[in-house]
Amino acid sequence: MTVTGIIAEFNPFHNGHKYLLDHAEGIKIVAMSGNFVQRGEPAIVDKWIRAQMALENGADLVVELPFFTAVQSADYFASGAVDVLSRLGIDSLTFGTEEVLDYQTIADVYSEKSEEMEAFVESLPSDLSYPQKTQKMWEKFAGVDFTGNTPNHILGLAYAKACAGKGITLNPIQRQGAGYHCLYKEV
Repeated sequence: MTVTGIIAEFNPFHNGHKYLLDHAEGIKIVAMSGNFVQRGEPAIVDKWIRAQMALENGADLVVELPFFTAVQSADYFASGAVDVLSRLGIDSLTFGTEEVLDYQTIADVYSEKSEEMEAFVESLPSDLSYPQKTQKMWEKFAGVDFTGNTPNHILGLAYAKACAGKGITLNPIQRQGAGYHCLYKEV
């Protein structure tokens, strides 16, 4: 049986999260932020209620991400969360994204060329932010072209990087409905 990992904040739990859980296969283990989320902000709803919502909507197990993983930037957040889930025996990782790409191939590229890719990032001008450097790395080595204004896609790339060489199958789910930054009530 498939054991699927899902990395989440559920801040708050919404229909998009339910859609993700509905489309994940097998046993579903969620690694969720505690009372503080990725940006270091306090969660809107406490971790116990968010975990209960996940369990009531299809998760089989919810584990709390360590604080120092939960409040990090995308790469460290993804790396720490994948580490927790891989120790729990997942064989696939399901996540939502604005752009469904072949994240498995992207992970394979990183697995094969990680040293070269990281050296490339280090060689870029210091006036570029780390996210800008990472974007250039993905463009150069994996042909990924994106604006950087798509947070789930950025996390998807971080998950691919974190899963590289671990034998975890990546299962991206296309985000439905309004985009993350959408200001319109009706979409």
